Amino acid sequence: MPPNSDPVPRLKPDPSVGVRDLMKPVMGFLKEKSEKDLLTLLEPSSEVSWKTRPLPVWLCNVAPLLQNLLKVDAKCIFPAKKLAEALAKIQKDHYRINFTRMKDDQFIDKACLYIRVAAAQLRELATKPDQYQRTMRKASIVEKQVLDDLIEKISLGGDPGEGSLEQGEVLLPHPAEEPKEKAAKPKQKPELSIFTRILSKKPSTPEKMTQAAEASSSQAKSGKPSCVALVPWVAEASSKKPTQQSSERKAKAKAGTKKVKKGAAKAAKKTAKASSSAPKAKPKCSFRHRATSAANHKARKLAEKMGLTPNSAKAQGREAAREVSRQINLGILLEE
Repeated sequence: MPPNSDPVPRLKPDPSVGVRDLMKPVMGFLKEKSEKDLLTLLEPSSEVSWKTRPLPVWLCNVAPLLQNLLKVDAKCIFPAKKLAEALAKIQKDHYRINFTRMKDDQFIDKACLYIRVAAAQLRELATKPDQYQRTMRKASIVEKQVLDDLIEKISLGGDPGEGSLEQGEVLLPHPAEEPKEKAAKPKQKPELSIFTRILSKKPSTPEKMTQAAEASSSQAKSGKPSCVALVPWVAEASSKKPTQQSSERKAKAKAGTKKVKKGAAKAAKKTAKASSSAPKAKPKCSFRHRATSAANHKARKLAEKMGLTPNSAKAQGREAAREVSRQINLGILLEE
């Protein structure tokens, strides 16, 4: 941080708020809801943490508790240790609020987390206009009215000499300074290269022509090839009509397709000869086994379609297999 910049004052809870002051809002919230199971009243529909965005539905569900807590501390900041002691004292001295299978320490930690995260989300809506607008787009008219009533009761106050806010003011981010407008400079047209001038058929300047002639003459004396000699070929290529180029391409494409067709025909003949000359693969099982299995399967399927029981269908399949085996023994059924 630069040495001259003032540090942003951090909001702190009110040290005068005690444990009994935090017990009253929680007990009043339970009495208003006619329910002593605190976690069912505080638990949101989806998991929340310090990094999650404000949930308008959840904040409206815990709005009576936040309203009671804002009467204790209008800055909406509550110390974790005192809040945990308040919940533990309610559980021990007054009535049971832990109806879960968790231990009291785990239950109190989770309930404190929900209360403090809800207070942080409400502070975020009060201090960040962008986050307020995004959240209110998702909220209904009733939810927006409830949240607006809560935000109006938040006042982040402090000592007037420390750069903190006065009573009733809302902390808003400072607008970013707009950059100074730069003086408009006249745009210079880029200088065209030799190839762009040739393709666009624009003549060169006399200075460039003299420079190119001097360079070509010096390269001719030294025996090196001149780049200016490439210019006529580029001009010739650019002056060709598109119809001539397209006709040449079509002729080349036709010649290529004919060669591919001839090669494909030869390859097909070779594969046909190889397949005809190759010996047929022998079956893996005997003819009797194949015939009896096919007859058994066919008879079973037919019996099942007729509505017979599975056992009777199996019997029909075995009978058909025996009949096929008898025909093979007599020589009636032969292998092809």
